Amino acid sequence: MFGYITPNIPELRVRDKTRYEAWYCGLCRCLGKRYGLVSRACLSYDCAFLAMLIHSLKSCEIYGRDTGSECACCHEASYHSIDGYAPLPCSPHACQFKPFSRKRAMIDGESPALDFAAAVCVMLSMYKLSDDVEDGKPFHSVAKLPLYRAFFKAKRDYPTVASSIADNLAKLSAIEKKRIISPDTAADSFGVLLRDVLVASPAPHGNAQALSELGYHLGRYIYLLDAWDDRQSDEKHRLYNPFVLSNTDRASAEFLISFSINSAISAYNLLEVRYDRELIDNIVLQGCFAAADRIFNKEGSAE
Repeated sequence: MFGYITPNIPELRVRDKTRYEAWYCGLCRCLGKRYGLVSRACLSYDCAFLAMLIHSLKSCEIYGRDTGSECACCHEASYHSIDGYAPLPCSPHACQFKPFSRKRAMIDGESPALDFAAAVCVMLSMYKLSDDVEDGKPFHSVAKLPLYRAFFKAKRDYPTVASSIADNLAKLSAIEKKRIISPDTAADSFGVLLRDVLVASPAPHGNAQALSELGYHLGRYIYLLDAWDDRQSDEKHRLYNPFVLSNTDRASAEFLISFSINSAISAYNLLEVRYDRELIDNIVLQGCFAAADRIFNKEGSAE
């Protein structure tokens, strides 16, 4: 939906890049299987990270013991046996949107983490479209129509998450209508939203406190970076943007965003990541900073 939680590609090894693409395409495939072809338009890098993170923390007994088979795409032992258990393998599948391209590596097998991330994708996308309509983009209401069935199914699958997202977005909408000038106030609301999503995820309960903190600070990071990225367009169309209202300078915005990333990293370091550790490390420790640098450097090049 936002696309700010991504790997730092130049620092990724080839096998980790292949693994990341397998998770991304695997989530797309899961969206199609659970919520229909049109729901694949909801695919986001942020939710691919969500699936990857939740699975990496899952109690290994859910997935069964390692059979000794090698992943068809990664060919790496580190992806197959940790404490005698195996993570999800990936295998080649044809992409429905690129029928004449070679088969792509995709995460294979049943995964509560992928199912959860797919539902979150659908729900957040629907609420984002509703927000766009309120912001004066009436044609986005047309895009909502084919998603209604997927949206209501996702709500039935995860009613607690759906209720939490709706409540927190309502609070955020109230903040925007009051045009509160503090960037922290609006960012806190989105941080609480992502915190509640991660706490409700199918991850082991022992990680709840660290996941809560990680979700909160990642939510703040996403909101603040998105607000900074959109502030010129928002100012032009007279839409709510706390950075515009508070006349925040670049240095202050960079401080707020860097503080959120560093706080997220502190929480992440408390988690016991079982699988894909190097890939997830790259996303959290480097990718968020790289995404922020891209946004700020884009502004500098425009000037």
